[in-house]
Amino acid sequence: MNQAMTIRKMVELAKAGGSPPADEALASLAAVIDRLDMNSDTYEADVVALIGAGATVWALSGPGDEQARAAPH
Repeated sequence: MNQAMTIRKMVELAKAGGSPPADEALASLAAVIDRLDMNSDTYEADVVALIGAGATVWALSGPGDEQARAAPH
């Protein structure tokens, strides 16, 4: 899926109210990172990008989102 289509799908999901809670989104990102091929030439860049997306999810979840704060460390 190309970037434009991916972004469109993300926006559609969010507008439809189908986005997961922040803690589930963070767990999904962590699972994707765990499945990445460490031997890939893009591994480090992919990890940095996904961690950045996770940090944004965390920041946007707000200080009152206890579910995100209770995520495993």
